[in-house]
Amino acid sequence: GKEQKKNRQLLKTIMLSHGFSDYSMEWWHFTFRSDPRNKYWDFDVK
Repeated sequence: GKEQKKNRQLLKTIMLSHGFSDYSMEWWHFTFRSDPRNKYWDFDVK
């Protein structure tokens, strides 16, 4: 609905203003632009 669309736009605005780029095909998918493209993270997720 309208509230969900407004919240998605708010998330996008905040993420873009903090150095992330968005993936237009998935509203939840963001990438931090400052990281080199060949940088990989290696840590356990619990």
